[in-house]
Amino acid sequence: MLVVGLVAAGIYFKLPDWRRDTLLSRYRLGADESAEEFQRGHFHFVCAQASRPQAEELASGLERYVEGLIGTFGAPLKIEPETDPVTLYLFESGDQLRDEYQRRYRASLSNNGGFYNPLLGEIVIVAGEQLSASAFHEVGHMVLDRWVVGKRGRWTRWLDEGLATYFEKVVEQQGRLKWGDLDPQALREGKSLIANQRWLTVDELGQATEGDFRRRENSRYYTQSYLLVHFLLHAGQGAYRDGFLRYYDLERLGDLGRTSPARLAGALSMSSAQLDRSWRAYVLGQDE
Repeated sequence: MLVVGLVAAGIYFKLPDWRRDTLLSRYRLGADESAEEFQRGHFHFVCAQASRPQAEELASGLERYVEGLIGTFGAPLKIEPETDPVTLYLFESGDQLRDEYQRRYRASLSNNGGFYNPLLGEIVIVAGEQLSASAFHEVGHMVLDRWVVGKRGRWTRWLDEGLATYFEKVVEQQGRLKWGDLDPQALREGKSLIANQRWLTVDELGQATEGDFRRRENSRYYTQSYLLVHFLLHAGQGAYRDGFLRYYDLERLGDLGRTSPARLAGALSMSSAQLDRSWRAYVLGQDE
């Protein structure tokens, strides 16, 4: 079916609200009529194959996360929440999700932690280990897809994954949520990529396709996307932040399409080679 093929292929476009509602009513992911449902703030939870207590725990954490995200990034990234709640399906295990995904989309799912479906505006999460990280990451994709004011078209893949991964790595300090601490595991992987000459240049990362991020050995694409976003926001005490936000607006307003990553270097008033050197030096200069 067309809907199935487009979702499995990762093709993104926005549907009119009435069309999205019709599709949601026809494709309830792994949930029968007896599945518990409830709404909390910005989300409509469906306990597809998970317990109500698990969903309640996730609900309270997600609302706090979303409010913190809006408070921190709402102004610079032009984020404003929609009034309609976002549907979130919760599964008990990765095996259940994988089986349901295969049944629904006739395709395999490489990452069992969850996913965001932009075609239907749904989030799917697996309960268990790293629940918050998976949920925060997929909610980050939803925010970038649906809540960014004036957004036209699709984000380039590195920016979408880089920001979603950056958003997921939130920590709590003195009772408040804080973003920006450099993830030590990502830093170690980045240094290893450089040492083993597997590091991608900005041009190579910027031109990466959906297939590159889906391949079996895809971790360097996610890691480097996150490290590039972290560099652009924090290197040199924020020296590149304004340039990054200029580039972000180019993508937000649909002025880039699938063009060369040289536009990123241009927004920073430097060449791609200079950006590569500065980015690598930043990663190598950080303490693990």
